[in-house]
Amino acid sequence: MPKAAWRGRAATPPAWPAADDREAWHARLRAPDALIAAAALAELSPDWLPAAAAGALAHPHGPPQRRPWLLALAAGTRRLSSQDAVTPATLAGWAADPGLAPIDRCLALASLGRVDRTHADLRDRANAAAASDRDPAMRACAATTNRDGSTLAGLLRDPSPRVRALASFTAAACPIDLERDTRADLARLALVDPHPGVARAAAAALLHPPGGDRCRWQLLDAGEATQGDEPGPGWVDVAWREQTLRLPALPLAAHRWLLLPTSEPVTPRPASARTPP
Repeated sequence: MPKAAWRGRAATPPAWPAADDREAWHARLRAPDALIAAAALAELSPDWLPAAAAGALAHPHGPPQRRPWLLALAAGTRRLSSQDAVTPATLAGWAADPGLAPIDRCLALASLGRVDRTHADLRDRANAAAASDRDPAMRACAATTNRDGSTLAGLLRDPSPRVRALASFTAAACPIDLERDTRADLARLALVDPHPGVARAAAAALLHPPGGDRCRWQLLDAGEATQGDEPGPGWVDVAWREQTLRLPALPLAAHRWLLLPTSEPVTPRPASARTPP
């Protein structure tokens, strides 16, 4: 069984179906732990996944039913067919829809990363639009989906600390060619940014330049939001590369989730191990 892209607070991950058992996977993506199952399916990335995701997303379901298929597509390694023009357009529409929850818009934007080069222009336009969205949650999402150095540089100067933190983390985790001025901005954030989440992520980008591995989406279930003993419902302390980072989360029901681009494990830290700001 795969080591899933999901990491959370459960001690033992569930047992998953075989990669070629489509019927079983369809059932798991309808179960209560569908998001966790979707991350495991993405790790396997069977060749039938893009077509199955496109078919599922074509049904008139609401966001809860779409989320697992969006995550499996976004976090997997397979691309949508070049002949499929409908799914990329649908994903772009959801990414731009202010009536949807930020996590649904972000999953749609991340899924556009799996389009064929035929539809790369649509993906790039969606990423550019998200980077200038009025909602800081979407700009933060754009900070994790963009691999363009100039766009990332602009997001490092965003007024929202959520955006600056995730732009810094992406610079640390993904192989992106950064200009000298961008690295200077990271150094400034590491030294003087008032938010600890931004300062830590910027320092990580400077201390540990990313290698050549392609970033893959990881889903992190940070558990239920609590009062008083954690950084707050919008931020989560995580361990990454033997460092403790503080990154912004997206709420869904009672839980907080992080969608992060990285080729290395990200693990939530319990409140008892939390480091001071």
